[in-house]
Amino acid sequence: MNRNIIIAFFAGMAVIPEDAWPVSGTARQPPPEPGRPDPLTKAMTDGKWDMYEVDKKMLDEWRDRYNLQDVDWRTPPTN
Repeated sequence: MNRNIIIAFFAGMAVIPEDAWPVSGTARQPPPEPGRPDPLTKAMTDGKWDMYEVDKKMLDEWRDRYNLQDVDWRTPPTN
């Protein structure tokens, strides 16, 4: 196969992470047991859970453990 065709094929597969939400599955999440609050937040059920909130605690612990400074990659993106 021609190398240019292969490069063009892979170049066409680029994905913008902000637009790459997973496709909804066919099975629905069952409701929580009676008396137990739903552990999923609205952002999670909408499929747009901000990973900054998820990673923040882990990154803070890593920063403190290795005496690192906060840098730009630790701030949430602004749109």
